[in-house]
Amino acid sequence: MPGEDSALHAARYYARMALGLAGYQLSPRQPDPAALIREQMRCRERRFLKLANHALRQPENLYRKLFDMAGCTYADLENSVTRHGLRAALDSLLEAGVYVRHAEFRGREPVIRSGREIPWSASDIANPWGRGLVEHSSSGSTGSRLTSSLSRKIFLHREGYEHLSIREHGLLGRPRVMVTSVLPSAWPLRFTISWDRLGSPVHRWFALGAGESRAWHYTAATRFMVAQSRGLGGRVPYPEFLPANDFTPVAACLAEFKRQGMPAILRATASPATRIAARALESGLDIAGTQFSVSGEPLSDAKRALMESAGARVFPQYHSAEFGTMGYSCRHMTTGNCVHLAQDAMMLVTRPRSEPGQNALFGTNLLPYAPRILINVEVDDSAVVEPATCDCEFSRVGFDLQVRDIFSYGKVTGQGITLEAIDILKLLEVDLPARFGGAPGDFQLAELEGESQTETLRRPAVGPHMGFHRRPSRRD
Repeated sequence: MPGEDSALHAARYYARMALGLAGYQLSPRQPDPAALIREQMRCRERRFLKLANHALRQPENLYRKLFDMAGCTYADLENSVTRHGLRAALDSLLEAGVYVRHAEFRGREPVIRSGREIPWSASDIANPWGRGLVEHSSSGSTGSRLTSSLSRKIFLHREGYEHLSIREHGLLGRPRVMVTSVLPSAWPLRFTISWDRLGSPVHRWFALGAGESRAWHYTAATRFMVAQSRGLGGRVPYPEFLPANDFTPVAACLAEFKRQGMPAILRATASPATRIAARALESGLDIAGTQFSVSGEPLSDAKRALMESAGARVFPQYHSAEFGTMGYSCRHMTTGNCVHLAQDAMMLVTRPRSEPGQNALFGTNLLPYAPRILINVEVDDSAVVEPATCDCEFSRVGFDLQVRDIFSYGKVTGQGITLEAIDILKLLEVDLPARFGGAPGDFQLAELEGESQTETLRRPAVGPHMGFHRRPSRRD
């Protein structure tokens, strides 16, 4: 029966995940977690060429067809990397037409070059050396859902980034608080294991999504994974669900750690982190000195300003569904939205877009155990990529490029009107709070199923403290 098949698939999915996480947790601790990063920096060109050669040996592979149309062979690529360096070689490939647009990669548009459509499948970009037990899926909100299997090797590698961040910001010994969803997103479970292995365990895990009736099995599976980790000796807390639209418990927790003389580390996506800071300000809670480590969406100036007004120190990270970890900020990056590019794992080249001041980013995977082989795939973000001049833990391992002014330039269209994402961001984070009260993060766009039109809802933080007593909506 379909229901039984679905239940069996879910059981197998989470069984594989449990085995993968247990295998990672029980892996021997690395004396120097950053050693894998330094080794990869030394070998990245050779390892990239191995990945490219695997794709180009297959006549029907997407990259083979793109290379053929560009008149480029593997020998040409190898010669270009050797003579001119990796980034220059990738830039030349992009100029020759070897790239994949974001809409093409996500299945929203066909790949067309020189008037010819190039058929391709997910197997074209699968890395045979990157298979693992823990699956990760994107939301599918911008196209087809991306599903990857992540190996223990990539977990150990990414542990090195967290090790560098802990050293760079002096975080060892400080309490750690996490505000995330539970499964099906597996990254919170993986990070709790990583931080514990590095001696910086999570003290409190506040979970989003309370009251979602369809999520009971995700909660049960999450609790099972936590119980497994604790049974294996891990210091991993059970998630505590937050009341709907109420971040007071998190703000109070951070204030208590501050009162005890131990300002915490908060790990959250940018919007919840902003609302936590706003709640602390509204409630008169002192969270000064708390370190906000934010990701999941670009850190806007409005969000940063509000968090800093609560006394927080704010440092972004850069991740994407396509590439995973892309960058970490060092202690010198205290303004704007800036990170060191993880140049051991990926490389970025840019092209100006038609809109002034915007640069399209095209990324290439370099890790031998990355889940996918990606060569010049558009990230759907705009940013400036330039030399990093600071002296920090990240620059010392060779991350001498920084990515700043990151934002998504995806478009939202409704009722025949197209808005750039940057315009919507200003509307949600500046204009609406100024008009109706509230703070950045209080306004969201939501598309409700069953409606003939998109309904714009002011969903989060609705309550008497904002001057609202019911959820208002505006149909457009």
